[in-house]
Amino acid sequence: MRRGVGVRARTVALALAGLVGGLLTAVATPAPAQATPAPGAPAVVAVSRVGDQVLDPTARGNLSYGTTANVASYQQHAIVSDGRFQYTAWYAADRTAVLARRSLAGSGGVGGESGAWDAIRLDAVLYSDDSHNNITLGISPSDGRLHVALATHTTRIRYLRSLPGLTGGAVPWSSQSFEAVRADLPGAPQAPQWWTYPAFENVGDDFLLTWRDGSAMGGGQVLARYDGKAAGTWTYLGRFSGPEGTWTGPFGSSTSRYGYLHGFAQNPVTGDLEITWTWRENASAQDPRCSAAPANRDLAYARSPDRGMTWYNQAGVVVGRTGTSDVITTADDTTVVPIGVETGMINQETQAVDSTGAIHVVTSQLDADALAAVGGCLGGDYYVQRAEHAEPVHHWRDADGVWHSVQVPFAMGRGGRSSLVLDADDTAVLALPDGRVVAASAASGWTDWQLVFDGADTDSGSEVVLDRDRVLRDGVLSIGYQEAGVPVHAPSAFRVADFRLASAQPHTLRDPAPAAPARPYEGSAPSLPTVSASSAQPNHPAQFAADGRADSYWLSGRPATSVQDGVEWVTDADAVAAVDGGASAGRPQELALVWGEARWVDQVRVVGGGARGPRDFVIQTLGTNGWITVGQVRGQAATATHPVKRAWARGVRLLVTAGNSASAVQVSELSTTGAAPSTAVTFGAVARRRDGSARLSVGVDGPGSVALLQTPRVARSSALVPLRTDDVSAGAATVQLRVQARGPAARRISLARCKRTRAKRVTVDVPVRVRYAALGGSERTVTSTVRLVRRCG
Repeated sequence: MRRGVGVRARTVALALAGLVGGLLTAVATPAPAQATPAPGAPAVVAVSRVGDQVLDPTARGNLSYGTTANVASYQQHAIVSDGRFQYTAWYAADRTAVLARRSLAGSGGVGGESGAWDAIRLDAVLYSDDSHNNITLGISPSDGRLHVALATHTTRIRYLRSLPGLTGGAVPWSSQSFEAVRADLPGAPQAPQWWTYPAFENVGDDFLLTWRDGSAMGGGQVLARYDGKAAGTWTYLGRFSGPEGTWTGPFGSSTSRYGYLHGFAQNPVTGDLEITWTWRENASAQDPRCSAAPANRDLAYARSPDRGMTWYNQAGVVVGRTGTSDVITTADDTTVVPIGVETGMINQETQAVDSTGAIHVVTSQLDADALAAVGGCLGGDYYVQRAEHAEPVHHWRDADGVWHSVQVPFAMGRGGRSSLVLDADDTAVLALPDGRVVAASAASGWTDWQLVFDGADTDSGSEVVLDRDRVLRDGVLSIGYQEAGVPVHAPSAFRVADFRLASAQPHTLRDPAPAAPARPYEGSAPSLPTVSASSAQPNHPAQFAADGRADSYWLSGRPATSVQDGVEWVTDADAVAAVDGGASAGRPQELALVWGEARWVDQVRVVGGGARGPRDFVIQTLGTNGWITVGQVRGQAATATHPVKRAWARGVRLLVTAGNSASAVQVSELSTTGAAPSTAVTFGAVARRRDGSARLSVGVDGPGSVALLQTPRVARSSALVPLRTDDVSAGAATVQLRVQARGPAARRISLARCKRTRAKRVTVDVPVRVRYAALGGSERTVTSTVRLVRRCG
């Protein structure tokens, strides 16, 4: 494996006649004399490593697709900062999701590198060891929330966010400042419920989210906009690219595809939202000898001046309108750099913009010489061959719309992707997947690529991730990486290294001491409704039993595991092959739905899971006295609505004692309905007192509360008086209300009147109005007359 060595230095300029239809013409230009500067030549940029710390010495290390789930160049924001704090995330060895932050403000160090990392565990779990199930972060400036997307490879949405104000320090850094993981985007029920490669991005005042809807060779890109309101809701805007159309290449045709994004970001100069991508064709378009290589082809470009709603190609022609049938497809003229399907190009690598507004993209693939060395295409292990033979190619567009492509003369060193940033001087800094850093200057037209950090002690095992915002703000490049596991797939150290750009100071050594361990999960921020279960598969959590969709479900138990290369794995198949999820009378499986506000329940609907559905279970409701049994079911059908004893409840719970399967219980939906019982209000006996007041008996058939209303001649009663303290309606209740005269009525039965009239007693009739508030919200008012009597003697 070649590491840190200039291999083939060749420059190719690709002229784009974008203004007249996008016709490409390749023009060869002389190669640089050498890949690295001559002895004594000034460095492109001085880079000084000022820190490199272990955040977790045993992060989950299972490799697939050439990387781990903790580091992937395309994550967009795997490390993100806002000037005050920096955030990153990873999966621990036990697959628990971990978030960490450190202060960047007022540390007294170099851009805040000395700030201590503070990590917390969340209630999210890596459901399978698919390395594309990454964690992606985003910050919404409108409310100071930190947003977290998880389980990101063709699976149901896993999304959580902090309480408002977290990024500004308004709430504590704790799992209790994060809402529970949810399976949807709040406020956007019409959005696709499955996602792949989500990416958050701030575009002007908008906070956007994009992801793939569909598969690798049959998907489209969709868009949602954060509303920035107190409720934290999203608006789904629709698709803006699609798989439609036929493409024919030198080896065959393809009728379906997906456009893998290299980037999705606002151009700070023009304000446009810009995307670049590579099409992934079906295998029918690939050279039959290249069985190991995906049929990735070409570099394409589009921009949107209205924050993602209308898309234009480089020539200014509309190629897509989000949320309509007119989306970007292969039929549109969007290709700016042709790249062959046989080159072994990897999809979704890296994109950046310089200070002039020029867009830069890096792809990596095999050139003609490298292809010849491997027999014409990648027919063996794709990632192993890419590590040795693939090289990055830097593409950039000049002010005239001409695209230039420069081969970066360094082998990738790993099978994965690189990550690109440009500093304040427009120096291109490229972090290679094995930890080396190379750079090229704007003055040279980005042709003088040099090795500026050799990564000799880095040992990055797969890919790297960058904090792109911090480079321009602080002049510091933060790189997250994970060391290679020993043996392969074993847990290994997840680290963050900081590099000061334009600094000639010697590199600091890597800190061998890990940061403080992540704090245990302390619970999530209160939010209602909540769904919980005694056990659940990470890919089928309890929330799926109350999301309004029959195609998702809760599955009890834990995932199965397998062993590969001596290391535990959870494969996609393992994730649905439940273990220890069976139900019995001695060990019931529990599923609970709590709303918070009470409601009437007299029917419970359970949509089961067929061969794994619940068979026998107890139904309970949650009231002020805890859980109360209101029904029992034996022999549940696949879907059934069960009548139960009427209850005024804040939640419902199933205690499953037997299921159709011995391994797990599956419930697609749990819901309730209920109607308030009929009520009657009656006036009873009056108990008169010597002082002229009285006790009035009011009978109510049905649970609720009563209060004596204000009248001109009657004193106001106290607050509502509850009639019952249990939660199930049963029979009538009686309450005593005190009636006392006031104003003119009080004078008619006063002691003064007794003396004036010399009567043995004085009386007055007063109207009484009683309000009855039934549980569930309905109210009634009834009226009567009460005679008050004062004894004068």
